[in-house]
Amino acid sequence: MKAIQKKITALAEERRRILALPPGQAMDAIISSPDGQAIVHSMADQDFHLLVNGIGPDDALELLSLASNRQWEYILDMEAWNREQIESKPVVTWFNLLMEADEDRFVTWMLTEKIDFLELFLNYNIESGFRAHDQDASEISDDYFTFDDIHYVRFVRREHPGSVVNKEDVAFRDDVLFRFLRKVAEKDHPAFQAILAYAANVLPAEAEEEAYRLRSVRLAEKGLLPFAEAVGIYQPVRSGTPLPKKRKGVAVVDIRLPVPVTPSGLPDRETVFSRALALIDSSQTLLELQAEFAALCNRLAVADQLTIREKRDLEHIVRKACGYLHIGFTELTGQTLPDPVRAAALMAGHFLADIFKTGYSRVTAVKSRAEKWYRNSWCRKNNLPVSFWGEERQGILGGLLVKRPLFCDAQRNGMFREFEGPADVAVAQRALDQVMTLDALLSVMGLDLSPVSQEVLTVENLLLTLWARHHLGLPEIVDFIDIREFRPFLKELLGDDAGQPVPAIGDDMKESFAFWLAGRTGRAPEDIIQDAGPVLESFFSGIVEEYGAVPPESLDPKFIDLFLVC
Repeated sequence: MKAIQKKITALAEERRRILALPPGQAMDAIISSPDGQAIVHSMADQDFHLLVNGIGPDDALELLSLASNRQWEYILDMEAWNREQIESKPVVTWFNLLMEADEDRFVTWMLTEKIDFLELFLNYNIESGFRAHDQDASEISDDYFTFDDIHYVRFVRREHPGSVVNKEDVAFRDDVLFRFLRKVAEKDHPAFQAILAYAANVLPAEAEEEAYRLRSVRLAEKGLLPFAEAVGIYQPVRSGTPLPKKRKGVAVVDIRLPVPVTPSGLPDRETVFSRALALIDSSQTLLELQAEFAALCNRLAVADQLTIREKRDLEHIVRKACGYLHIGFTELTGQTLPDPVRAAALMAGHFLADIFKTGYSRVTAVKSRAEKWYRNSWCRKNNLPVSFWGEERQGILGGLLVKRPLFCDAQRNGMFREFEGPADVAVAQRALDQVMTLDALLSVMGLDLSPVSQEVLTVENLLLTLWARHHLGLPEIVDFIDIREFRPFLKELLGDDAGQPVPAIGDDMKESFAFWLAGRTGRAPEDIIQDAGPVLESFFSGIVEEYGAVPPESLDPKFIDLFLVC
């Protein structure tokens, strides 16, 4: 018994080592190992699927020949369906690959374990009939073929979702199915006769519904729940609500099947989750947490309607899971950077899905606040685009207003990504506070925006231009300033350092702006500075950065966007 357990442990370690290798090296290691087939069979279906696609299915035929029927079935379950319908092209592709990998076993598997799926698929792609004993073969259309001069088959193109329509794809399908049917006829002629008869009498709608139901059951066992259940991962958790605790001695997930190790090994950098996982000293608890994390990633993939075929597809989901777990740990521990020891204790005692929901709820609270404000905002009433709020605030606001909130990362050229930690939440909250504060100020200024195109207006050039016009004694309306009048104003704004490498705007000008804004809005200057001080300071920083080193007499209106100048 000890020898068997030792062998199982050694096999698990070898499997983990191999899966951490680049796909090509992993394949070489498996094929060169005397336990290659045992290593493959011990892999979780998801890990094997990712490995095959990482190598490239055409180059992974040796691995496919070593795979179990269960692993073949998982590949077909993942590749053959587009939502609730069979997609013919990938089915044909994988029929061809699996026949090349092990033709005899594939045909036997189809005729025994996958007969219902086979008959449904043939119903979509062939028509068959038989020649009567007194019928001349010349009477049968030339597009039929036969292996026994009795049963005749031809390929058809039935119009159904996911059917093969491209001419090259049709020719490939015909070749693959011809080879498959010929092999069936050679291997088991009575079975060949039977599948032709049954395929002709399949009720496609009912058969596909049943096939999809059985697929859903199989995938649910691996954590890939139906969409209606998986989307519950985004259900908000009310702040302060105690999380359910795991019951001692009761497994959270079914670990009788091989546990996927790829998800828990994918974070490309240290995360709170990975550091906490490394502190788990119980092998059983570690195994359960790995299975739980894999199930969480699978649930997210289904909820986001993503098909995971390669590691890079899974990496996005893993980063998302780790990011919201980090935010969840922050909420539950009250620490900006949660202690991995406390995070490990939380994982051991509570469900990862609930910790994820806690983190996601923190972000959705910011999103809900943004949506509630936006519905009645001044900018929306004036039909202003989100770009009105400036590049960075526009990105943050846009990310909060989509169905599933995203973070706009200014350090990555405004790229949208998932929230990765509490720092992202703080940035989003701060930007939303600034937008809401400015919107409230603008809403009481009684502005007529019609003289200027909405595509040109931004919150910066609107407020700064109105102040500049006030300072110059011009009517305080939303309109352009002549460059000849603007140059002296900018020189006064930047002072004696105008045109120098590091100019600065004096406090007197900043106070002038605050007092002007207080007068226009009816608020006290100190309240303006307290509520909007940081964002107004960013206006002046932008002026220094954009125009500080340029002599005012050299300014060209085409390159001025923080003021309305012509």
